[in-house]
Formats: sequence, C-alpha cells, structure tokens
Amino acid sequence: MTADLTSANVETPSPFSQAGTSVPTSTGFAPKVPYLHLPQMPAQPPVAVSQQSQGLGRPHASRSRTSSPALRMGSCSLDEMLLTLPHGLASGEHIRRKDGLRYEIDFQERNPPVLPPSKVKDLPPKPFIPDFLKFPEGISDHERLEIESRNNKIAAEHQKVDRQRNNQAAKKSRQARLEALNNTRILLNEKTAECAWFRMKVLALGGNTADWNNVPAGVKARLVKEIDGRVKTIEVEVADAKKREEAKKRADRNKRRAEVKNDEESQPQPPQSSSQRQDLKARDDDDDDDDEYEYRE
Repeated sequence: MTADLTSANVETPSPFSQAGTSVPTSTGFAPKVPYLHLPQMPAQPPVAVSQQSQGLGRPHASRSRTSSPALRMGSCSLDEMLLTLPHGLASGEHIRRKDGLRYEIDFQERNPPVLPPSKVKDLPPKPFIPDFLKFPEGISDHERLEIESRNNKIAAEHQKVDRQRNNQAAKKSRQARLEALNNTRILLNEKTAECAWFRMKVLALGGNTADWNNVPAGVKARLVKEIDGRVKTIEVEVADAKKREEAKKRADRNKRRAEVKNDEESQPQPPQSSSQRQDLKARDDDDDDDDEYEYRE
C-alpha cells in the first residue's frame, strides 16, 4: 500500500512532515467540481538546531509540553479529541506542529461543508395586469356592463398568470431539491474519498485508524454540532444576501416603472372616458404585483 501511495502522488516537501519522512501533499483526488481545496501552510525556513542540543546526538526535548489549551475546534480541545502532541519534541518542531494545527483549525472554521449556490433560474418577472376597475357613482347601466365585462377579462387574465407562475414555481422547487440532493451526493463522495486517503496515509506512516473509535462519543457529538452550526451560519448569510438582491431588483423595477409613468404624464393626453380613467388608476396601483412568486406545497 505504501508503494502505491508514493508512486501515485508526486512527493514534495511538506511543512508538516517530520525530518526524514517524505509526506506527499497531493491528495490524488481532483473532482470535476471541487468544493473545497485543502490548504498548504506557507513554506517555513528550517529550524536551526544549536550544536549544544546536538551534543548527545538527539534534539533538546521538552518532556512536559503537550498540545496548547488555546488550540480548540469549537468547544473541543485537542486533549479531548486525543490529539495531543507527543512528548520529547524539539522546541522548533513543537512550534511548527502547533502552527500547522492552528492553521488547519482556522481553515476548517472558514470552510464548512456548504453546498454551492443554486444554478436554478429564478422566475421571470410577473407580467403587468391591470387591477379591477371600480364603479364610479352615477354611471349608466351601459357603462356598468362595460366595466363588469372588462373586470371579467382582467380576472381571467389574473387566474391564467397565477396558474402559469404556480406551475413555474413548482418546477423550480423540484429542480432545486434535485440539485441539492445531487450536490450533497457529490460533496459526500468527495469527503469520503478524502477521508479514505487520509486513513490510508495514517496506516502508511505507522499510525492506527482505530484511534478515532477511542474518541468519546460526547466529543464526537460536539464536533458534529460545531460543524452543523458553521454550515447553518453560512446558509443564513447566503439567504440574507439573496433577499437583499431580490429587494434591489424590486426597487429597480419600481424605479423604471415610475420613470415610464412620469414620461406618460408629461405628454399631452386626449380626453378619456370614465372607464379609461379607472384603467389608468388601476395601473398606478399595480406597482408591487410583479414580486417573486413563492410556491408553497
């Protein structure tokens, strides 16, 4: 297994490798749609070891040094996760490993496993439909019948548009669910491949993958809760950004509509009948009717 790992990956010096141990930095997994890219610590100059520390042929040991209490993943310390640094490390090596752990903890906090933005298209703006006409006082029977006839046509048009947009919203909802399910499967496959690679890497370096089983169940549950909280935080931020974008679109549409209305009012208009005046008023009252239609199951 070790031979396969070293031959399948181009080995380059890694800032997290111990002296005399070559650790490949490439995971050998390049999905077509990568979600996360593992970070690499900036290259650091080799730690100079004094001749006094080499006098006995071994590095100066700091036997009482373990993981720093400041290094935590959420509410879990490294000690609770059974990730304490080994005793007997040279001071420079101890600092290097702590820096690597701190870098990885920060990276994981900034990059939770969040699904990519949806590519399902939004619904088109709702077409303009005039509002129902009102019945002025003192109109004749003929004018009343004319207004009723126009209101019936307007009602039929409203129903037609509502049915179309309801079907469009239902289709969009189905597409969004299928897209989220597919993206979840892709992300799960990528993370499983990454986890499998690291488990084999642990074995290749002489470690034991059963160490994860020794982590207390309560600590595992807290880690999962921490990841879930990070994901929800990002999802709320994305949802808020989308709401702001939609509000801006509505404001732009209302602004354009107001400009058109001002242009129409600035031009001389021929004399209008009572029904035409009511129709124009209905158009003025329809400013917010083209908001995004939300499908509710």
